Amino acid sequence: MIRRVINEHTAYYGHLFHAQNIFNAEENKGRSIEIYESSQFKRLMMLDRTLVTSERDAFAYYEMLVHVILYAHPHPKRVLLIGNARKLLYQQILKHSDLLQVDHIVLDESIARHYDEWFKTDPNVSRFIKRLENVVCRDHYDIIIFDLPRNYSAASCNDVLRRFIPALRSDGLWNMILPHPMFESKRYREVNRLMRQKGSQFKDYLSYAPTFPGGIALFRIGTNAGIIQTRVTRGVAFETKYFDAMTHEAAFVLPRYIKEARSS
Repeated sequence: MIRRVINEHTAYYGHLFHAQNIFNAEENKGRSIEIYESSQFKRLMMLDRTLVTSERDAFAYYEMLVHVILYAHPHPKRVLLIGNARKLLYQQILKHSDLLQVDHIVLDESIARHYDEWFKTDPNVSRFIKRLENVVCRDHYDIIIFDLPRNYSAASCNDVLRRFIPALRSDGLWNMILPHPMFESKRYREVNRLMRQKGSQFKDYLSYAPTFPGGIALFRIGTNAGIIQTRVTRGVAFETKYFDAMTHEAAFVLPRYIKEARSS
Protein backbone atom coordinates (compact mmCIF):
# COMPACT_ATOMS: atom_id res chain seq x y z
CA MET A 1 0.00 0.00 0.00
CA ILE A 2 1.29 3.47 -0.92
CA ARG A 3 1.37 5.96 1.93
CA ARG A 4 2.57 9.53 2.22
CA VAL A 5 5.46 10.28 4.55
CA ILE A 6 5.99 13.94 5.42
CA ASN A 7 9.31 15.31 6.64
CA GLU A 8 8.45 18.75 8.05
CA HIS A 9 11.17 21.41 8.14
CA THR A 10 8.80 24.17 9.27
CA ALA A 11 5.06 24.39 9.89
CA TYR A 12 4.63 25.36 6.22
CA TYR A 13 7.46 23.62 4.36
CA GLY A 14 8.78 20.09 4.09
CA HIS A 15 9.30 17.08 1.86
CA LEU A 16 6.60 14.60 0.86
CA PHE A 17 7.63 11.02 0.04
CA HIS A 18 5.46 8.26 -1.41
CA ALA A 19 6.47 5.21 0.61
CA GLN A 20 5.64 1.76 -0.71
CA ASN A 21 5.87 -0.01 2.61
CA ILE A 22 7.26 0.32 6.10
CA PHE A 23 9.97 -2.09 7.19
CA ASN A 24 10.16 -1.14 10.82
CA ALA A 25 8.58 1.12 13.40
CA GLU A 26 9.99 1.23 16.90
CA GLU A 27 9.69 3.34 20.02
CA ASN A 28 12.93 3.30 22.01
CA LYS A 29 13.79 5.51 24.98
CA GLY A 30 11.02 7.89 23.97
CA ARG A 31 12.31 8.17 20.38
CA SER A 32 10.59 6.82 17.28
CA ILE A 33 12.58 5.05 14.55
CA GLU A 34 10.89 4.25 11.22
CA ILE A 35 12.25 2.68 8.04
CA TYR A 36 10.42 3.25 4.73
CA GLU A 37 10.92 2.21 1.11
CA SER A 38 10.51 5.09 -1.34
CA SER A 39 10.44 4.64 -5.11
CA GLN A 40 12.37 7.90 -5.61
CA PHE A 41 14.90 7.82 -2.75
CA LYS A 42 14.95 4.09 -1.94
CA ARG A 43 15.33 3.36 1.76
CA LEU A 44 14.55 6.14 4.26
CA MET A 45 15.23 6.34 8.00
CA MET A 46 13.07 8.66 10.10
CA LEU A 47 14.08 9.57 13.65
CA ASP A 48 11.35 11.32 15.65
CA ARG A 49 9.47 11.97 12.37
CA THR A 50 12.54 13.66 10.87
CA LEU A 51 14.41 12.15 7.94
CA VAL A 52 18.00 11.38 8.94
CA THR A 53 19.17 9.20 6.03
CA SER A 54 18.08 8.56 2.46
CA GLU A 55 19.76 5.70 0.61
CA ARG A 56 19.61 7.53 -2.72
CA ASP A 57 21.50 10.69 -1.71
CA ALA A 58 23.46 9.48 1.33
CA PHE A 59 26.69 9.71 -0.70
CA ALA A 60 26.27 13.50 -1.08
CA TYR A 61 26.26 13.81 2.70
CA TYR A 62 28.83 11.20 3.76
CA GLU A 63 31.42 11.96 1.07
CA MET A 64 31.35 15.64 1.97
CA LEU A 65 31.26 15.00 5.71
CA VAL A 66 34.38 12.82 5.53
CA HIS A 67 36.56 13.82 2.58
CA VAL A 68 36.38 17.61 2.89
CA ILE A 69 37.73 17.69 6.43
CA LEU A 70 40.42 15.10 5.68
CA TYR A 71 41.67 17.22 2.79
CA ALA A 72 41.23 20.42 4.82
CA HIS A 73 43.88 19.11 7.24
CA PRO A 74 47.47 19.18 5.91
CA HIS A 75 48.46 15.71 7.21
CA PRO A 76 45.76 13.80 9.14
CA LYS A 77 46.81 10.52 10.74
CA ARG A 78 44.43 9.87 13.65
CA VAL A 79 40.65 10.20 13.29
CA LEU A 80 37.80 9.87 15.79
CA LEU A 81 34.26 9.26 14.48
CA ILE A 82 31.26 10.21 16.64
CA GLY A 83 27.86 8.99 15.45
CA ASN A 84 25.53 6.09 14.78
CA ALA A 85 25.94 5.28 11.06
CA ARG A 86 28.83 2.87 11.30
CA LYS A 87 29.36 1.42 7.82
CA LEU A 88 28.16 4.45 5.85
CA LEU A 89 30.96 6.36 7.58
CA TYR A 90 33.49 3.56 7.34
CA GLN A 91 33.21 3.06 3.59
CA GLN A 92 34.29 6.69 3.09
CA ILE A 93 36.94 7.03 5.82
CA LEU A 94 38.78 3.86 4.77
CA LYS A 95 39.38 5.25 1.29
CA HIS A 96 42.18 7.20 3.01
CA SER A 97 44.79 4.45 3.22
CA ASP A 98 47.45 6.65 4.85
CA LEU A 99 45.54 6.99 8.14
CA LEU A 100 47.24 5.36 11.12
CA GLN A 101 44.27 5.18 13.49
CA VAL A 102 40.48 5.38 13.15
CA ASP A 103 38.33 5.06 16.28
CA HIS A 104 34.55 5.23 16.58
CA ILE A 105 32.18 6.06 19.44
CA VAL A 106 28.50 5.21 18.90
CA LEU A 107 26.09 7.63 20.58
CA ASP A 108 22.98 5.41 20.45
CA GLU A 109 23.37 1.68 19.89
CA SER A 110 19.68 1.14 19.04
CA ILE A 111 19.91 3.60 16.14
CA ALA A 112 23.25 2.13 15.04
CA ARG A 113 21.66 -1.33 14.77
CA HIS A 114 19.05 0.01 12.35
CA TYR A 115 21.75 1.54 10.16
CA ASP A 116 23.60 -1.78 10.11
CA GLU A 117 20.46 -3.74 9.26
CA TRP A 118 18.79 -1.53 6.68
CA PHE A 119 21.63 0.32 4.91
CA LYS A 120 23.87 -2.30 3.37
CA THR A 121 27.54 -1.66 2.56
CA ASP A 122 30.66 -3.73 2.00
CA PRO A 123 30.82 -6.17 4.96
CA ASN A 124 34.60 -5.75 5.20
CA VAL A 125 34.63 -1.99 5.72
CA SER A 126 34.57 -2.15 9.52
CA ARG A 127 37.50 -4.46 10.17
CA PHE A 128 40.11 -1.71 10.65
CA ILE A 129 37.95 0.49 12.91
CA LYS A 130 38.37 0.32 16.68
CA ARG A 131 35.17 0.69 18.69
CA LEU A 132 35.46 2.78 21.87
CA GLU A 133 32.99 3.41 24.68
CA ASN A 134 34.54 6.80 25.43
CA VAL A 135 37.68 8.80 24.72
CA VAL A 136 40.64 7.73 26.84
CA CYS A 137 43.24 10.35 25.94
CA ARG A 138 43.55 14.10 25.43
CA ASP A 139 45.21 16.05 22.62
CA HIS A 140 45.44 12.92 20.49
CA TYR A 141 43.33 13.08 17.30
CA ASP A 142 43.98 15.17 14.20
CA ILE A 143 40.34 14.94 13.11
CA ILE A 144 37.01 14.47 14.91
CA ILE A 145 33.98 13.89 12.67
CA PHE A 146 30.58 14.38 14.33
CA ASP A 147 27.87 12.51 12.42
CA LEU A 148 24.90 13.86 14.37
CA PRO A 149 21.21 13.37 13.45
CA ARG A 150 19.91 16.19 11.26
CA ASN A 151 17.50 17.31 14.00
CA TYR A 152 20.05 17.57 16.84
CA SER A 153 19.47 20.29 19.45
CA ALA A 154 21.85 22.99 20.66
CA ALA A 155 22.00 21.15 24.00
CA SER A 156 23.14 17.89 22.37
CA CYS A 157 25.67 19.83 20.27
CA ASN A 158 27.07 21.41 23.43
CA ASP A 159 27.24 17.98 25.08
CA VAL A 160 29.26 16.29 22.32
CA LEU A 161 31.64 19.23 21.95
CA ARG A 162 32.22 19.31 25.71
CA ARG A 163 32.81 15.55 25.88
CA PHE A 164 35.00 14.99 22.86
CA ILE A 165 36.85 18.17 21.81
CA PRO A 166 39.45 17.70 24.60
CA ALA A 167 40.62 14.61 22.67
CA LEU A 168 41.53 16.83 19.69
CA ARG A 169 45.02 18.20 19.19
CA SER A 170 45.31 21.99 19.34
CA ASP A 171 45.90 22.09 15.57
CA GLY A 172 43.25 19.46 14.89
CA LEU A 173 39.96 19.93 13.03
CA TRP A 174 36.39 18.89 13.81
CA ASN A 175 33.22 19.11 11.72
CA MET A 176 29.48 18.51 11.77
CA ILE A 177 26.28 19.28 9.87
CA LEU A 178 24.54 22.59 10.68
CA PRO A 179 20.83 23.45 10.74
CA HIS A 180 19.68 25.33 7.64
CA PRO A 181 19.83 29.09 8.42
CA MET A 182 16.63 29.82 6.46
CA PHE A 183 14.34 26.89 7.23
CA GLU A 184 15.72 26.01 10.69
CA SER A 185 16.67 29.54 11.68
CA LYS A 186 15.99 29.35 15.42
CA ARG A 187 18.04 26.19 15.88
CA TYR A 188 20.75 27.56 13.57
CA ARG A 189 21.09 30.71 15.70
CA GLU A 190 21.30 28.66 18.89
CA VAL A 191 23.97 26.31 17.51
CA ASN A 192 25.92 29.14 15.85
CA ARG A 193 25.91 31.20 19.06
CA LEU A 194 27.07 28.19 21.06
CA MET A 195 29.99 27.47 18.73
CA ARG A 196 31.08 31.11 18.63
CA GLN A 197 31.10 31.25 22.43
CA LYS A 198 33.62 28.41 22.45
CA GLY A 199 36.08 30.63 20.59
CA SER A 200 36.99 28.30 17.74
CA GLN A 201 37.89 29.37 14.21
CA PHE A 202 35.37 28.21 11.59
CA LYS A 203 34.86 27.63 7.90
CA ASP A 204 31.48 26.54 6.54
CA TYR A 205 30.92 24.59 3.33
CA LEU A 206 28.06 23.15 1.28
CA SER A 207 26.88 19.95 -0.30
CA TYR A 208 23.79 19.67 -2.50
CA ALA A 209 21.51 16.86 -1.32
CA PRO A 210 17.85 16.75 -2.42
CA THR A 211 16.36 15.47 0.85
CA PHE A 212 17.91 18.23 2.99
CA PRO A 213 16.03 21.50 3.63
CA GLY A 214 16.36 23.66 0.53
CA GLY A 215 18.43 20.89 -1.08
CA ILE A 216 21.50 22.07 0.86
CA ALA A 217 23.57 20.29 3.50
CA LEU A 218 25.57 22.95 5.36
CA PHE A 219 28.66 21.83 7.29
CA ARG A 220 31.09 23.56 9.64
CA ILE A 221 34.78 22.85 10.24
CA GLY A 222 36.19 24.19 13.50
CA THR A 223 39.66 24.41 15.02
CA ASN A 224 41.43 26.08 17.91
CA ALA A 225 44.79 26.71 16.27
CA GLY A 226 44.87 24.65 13.09
CA ILE A 227 44.87 25.47 9.39
CA ILE A 228 41.71 24.78 7.35
CA GLN A 229 42.80 24.18 3.76
CA THR A 230 40.18 25.16 1.19
CA ARG A 231 42.26 23.79 -1.69
CA VAL A 232 43.26 20.17 -2.19
CA THR A 233 47.04 19.74 -1.98
CA ARG A 234 47.11 15.91 -2.19
CA GLY A 235 45.83 13.64 -4.92
CA VAL A 236 42.31 12.17 -4.76
CA ALA A 237 43.14 8.58 -5.69
CA PHE A 238 39.83 6.86 -4.95
CA GLU A 239 36.39 6.59 -6.50
CA THR A 240 33.59 8.95 -5.46
CA LYS A 241 30.20 10.06 -6.74
CA TYR A 242 30.31 13.65 -5.45
CA PHE A 243 33.66 14.73 -4.01
CA ASP A 244 36.73 15.73 -6.01
CA ALA A 245 39.39 18.45 -5.81
CA MET A 246 37.30 21.06 -7.62
CA THR A 247 34.20 20.27 -5.54
CA HIS A 248 36.28 20.66 -2.37
CA GLU A 249 37.32 24.18 -3.30
CA ALA A 250 33.87 25.19 -4.59
CA ALA A 251 32.13 23.91 -1.44
CA PHE A 252 33.58 26.80 0.59
CA VAL A 253 31.97 29.41 -1.68
CA LEU A 254 28.82 30.32 0.25
CA PRO A 255 25.69 32.23 -0.78
CA ARG A 256 25.48 35.67 0.75
CA TYR A 257 22.48 34.87 2.96
CA ILE A 258 24.42 32.06 4.67
CA LYS A 259 27.44 34.31 5.31
CA GLU A 260 25.15 36.98 6.76
CA ALA A 261 23.36 34.46 8.99
CA ARG A 262 26.67 33.21 10.35
CA SER A 263 27.83 36.70 11.35
CA SER A 264 24.50 37.80 12.86
